[in-house]
This record gives sequence, structure tokens and C-alpha cells, in this order.
Amino acid sequence: MLEAKLTDGLIVISGKKTFDTNILSRPMPVVCIDRKPKGKKTLFVSSNHYQGAVIATTELLKAGTQPTLFKVSRNSSSILDRIRGFKDTMKKMGAELHNSSIISLSSDYRAGSDDRRLEIRNKLRKLINADKLPLGIFATSDTLAADIMIAARDLHLSIPGDLKIIGFDDAPISRYCYPQLTTIRQDISQIASQASQHLINAINNTDDDAEDSEDTIIDVQLVERSTV
Repeated sequence: MLEAKLTDGLIVISGKKTFDTNILSRPMPVVCIDRKPKGKKTLFVSSNHYQGAVIATTELLKAGTQPTLFKVSRNSSSILDRIRGFKDTMKKMGAELHNSSIISLSSDYRAGSDDRRLEIRNKLRKLINADKLPLGIFATSDTLAADIMIAARDLHLSIPGDLKIIGFDDAPISRYCYPQLTTIRQDISQIASQASQHLINAINNTDDDAEDSEDTIIDVQLVERSTV
């Protein structure tokens, strides 16, 4: 539909599927945000997900916990970078990595649903039986972190006394949680600015310029609130 309107270029924001420029019937500049594209000539702008995982994991280790990463089963490029940052930090700081260090939740359940929170409660019970309190959890999104916090309260775990948790995104929900969620902030304004500028440059120049362009990776930062 956009091609029919003679669109000059596209900014593709992260979704469940990786964007493939081969679906386009004619060449046009494309900038992808947060999901590594398939096309080699496609420009890419992303937060530094690896750096964010390093920061979160380090904070949980400094807080005296044995960190566990919680994610939903779909593995996008951004999630894979967060997993890699988590694993590398655990190894670098001499923390033990075992099968339960990364917990993958079913993608069949909707965020906030009873099924999702029941699944999380079952995972938390196993962690409580295996590890001493406090538990340390790095959730790969703030929405997931909020579900974990509710599930933890259902099990009568105090936060941050019995469970310390860090999310990722600094989404609005992180400020409405109780206690307010410590999280990793992505610089949304900078991502939008860089993506827009890349697209304008690509439209004004030849298509071949995109092939030599490097990915733009934007730093993230820890937002300290009340869950660690």
C-alpha cells in the first residue's frame, strides 16, 4: 500500500518478525529500529542492548543476588544481545551460570493475563526452592517485570527485600509499579532523531551509500528507583 503511494523511504519499528527488504517491489531506502534487518543494505538504529544487560546484571550481582534472566520465548536480535550481555557479565564476575539462569516463558500467554502470572509463580517457586533469598531478576521488558512483581506478591515475597528486579525500556508502567521499577532507559528521542536523519540522507543520496553505512548503536542508562 505504501509503495502504491510512491513512498520515498521507510522507517520500520521493531516487531515480531524481522523485516526483509526483498518483499519490496522496487528499491527504496529503509531504516530499521531495534530489530536487525535481513538486508545488508538496510540501515539499522538500535539501543545498546548488550550494554543494558551488562549494567542490569552487574547491579543485581552487587546487590548480593544470583541473577536470573526472564524472557518470553521469541528471540529477536535485541533479546539475543541482552542474553549475551547477561551471560558475559556472569562469567566475567565469576557468578555461576546454570540451566535455570535463563528462564523462557511461553509466547502463547498475553502479558498481564492470569495464565502468564500463573506461569511466573511456578517459575518463582522453583527458584525459591533452589536459591536463597533475595532472588535477583533481570526482566527483558518492563511489562514482564510488572507481571513478575505481581506474581511475587501473590507468593508473599517482598520487593526489594525478598526479590530484587530490574526491567528494560523505562516504559510508563515502570513508574506506576509499586514499588517503582528500577530499569534500563532507552534514549527514544535520540533513536528517532538518528533514524530520521539516516533516512533523509539515504533519500537524498544514491542507494549504494547505505551499503557502507555502519549500524548506529545508542547508549542506554540505569534508572535507579526502588526495586533493587
